[in-house]
Amino acid sequence: MTTWRWRSAFGLMAPVMLAVGLSVGAGPAGAATPGYWLSAADGGVFSFNAPFLGSPTGKVDCPPGPMDRNEPFGTCSALAARPDGKGYWVLNGDESKVFAFGTAVNLGQPWSIYQNVSRAETPVGVAIVSTPSGNGYWVAEDTGRVFAYGDAKAYGDASHLSLAALIVGIAATRDGHGYWLVAADGGVFAFGDARYLGSLPAEGIVPNQPGVVGMAATRDGHGYWLVGADGGVFAFGDATFSGSMNDQRLNAPAVAMAANPDGLGYWIVAADGGVFAFGGAPFLASMGGRHLNSPLFGIATQP
Repeated sequence: MTTWRWRSAFGLMAPVMLAVGLSVGAGPAGAATPGYWLSAADGGVFSFNAPFLGSPTGKVDCPPGPMDRNEPFGTCSALAARPDGKGYWVLNGDESKVFAFGTAVNLGQPWSIYQNVSRAETPVGVAIVSTPSGNGYWVAEDTGRVFAYGDAKAYGDASHLSLAALIVGIAATRDGHGYWLVAADGGVFAFGDARYLGSLPAEGIVPNQPGVVGMAATRDGHGYWLVGADGGVFAFGDATFSGSMNDQRLNAPAVAMAANPDGLGYWIVAADGGVFAFGGAPFLASMGGRHLNSPLFGIATQP
């Protein structure tokens, strides 16, 4: 029997699962088919038609978190890829530390301002996203605070708002002059040149708990998708709805989504390693059905 644990009221559930570096179906340089990386709570990174470039050391970099945060499998919580497809960052959300691999460079991390703050008082880092150049990134916390590093610019955040639910994701505009935050209740907050295009509360939609777990922007930045833990997908702006998993029985909750780099379709990843492809997004394989020691939490694409 699988035992599920909750991270928070709007957090993620995860069964027992493995996390080591694994590369499956890695294609040649310049291959037309996009690839993707999956990441696990203990720092494991799994590559599909994309190069394995390294991963954090689980017990050192992504150890189990304190009991009050219910992170028994590890504390890594987010993954982002550089646009060149040759590097990625992994975020330890519990300590707000950033680990860089390949051409990705550690340009700063929220951890530096929390060194003298108790763990119980430290917000959880929930998402990281690259700038268009790959020379910067934003880190979002569950409180709505956003940190900008490298050539990323700060355009504001939701930390001053009275949020109905915790922030769970971030997506950047195509030109890197703005970004969106999404909360677990489906609320969307736009900053910089990012346009507010709708949200679940505005549509009167209450997502099945534990709620929305992530978002992805369209290629032109004029739309975005939200994904719920039940696999449901909600499209706004010029984002095209290409299917979802909310009418299927998932073995584990959905934890993240990513848009196909060519703008056609998207992928949803579940905590047990299952990957579901929609629209023009190709299915390249997954970790579903494999023994894992730690739940997956993210997906990032290689152009």
